Amino acid sequence: SSTGGRDARRDAEVEAASFFAGYALGLPCFAFAPTAVEAAAFAGADASEARVRSLLVWLVAGVAQERRKHRRLVAADPRQAYAFLKLLRGRGAYSDGVDDAAAVRWALNDAAKLVEGRAAAVEDPANALAHFREAAHLTPTEPGSWAALAKVYELLGDAGASKKAAAKADVLRTIAGKR
Repeated sequence: SSTGGRDARRDAEVEAASFFAGYALGLPCFAFAPTAVEAAAFAGADASEARVRSLLVWLVAGVAQERRKHRRLVAADPRQAYAFLKLLRGRGAYSDGVDDAAAVRWALNDAAKLVEGRAAAVEDPANALAHFREAAHLTPTEPGSWAALAKVYELLGDAGASKKAAAKADVLRTIAGKR
């Protein structure tokens, strides 16, 4: 199925890989579509090498997932990893002597191994449903959790459950916008 010219299944697989990587790496947030700005905030003012490497893997997990099945990236954005390193280096929060391309290649290789081990949960919506439900209930005030759950329900053909999860995501976004 496709929404707005996008492949909803492909988007969901990329988001599932990002969520799983964040969870598996023990990050404090498991965004479905992580950004360089989010990652830089989690890195902190004086980022350790281990923290930066974990955040890089999180940022490219969706890329690794999409590359497993497709030649061209549509849903995932590898530029987030480069932007993250540029942000950290620009504010003097991280310096490891490794060029950005090598660091991103390392992270992509590690992310590919991580995603490969969970391919069934990431690629099969029926199998992933329990994980997305759990994520939504573990992070009940995170709109992204509910939006991702809505996508999984949509992929499974459960329009009613998809609408309910999407409505919850919309309400949470509205509340967040009023703060």
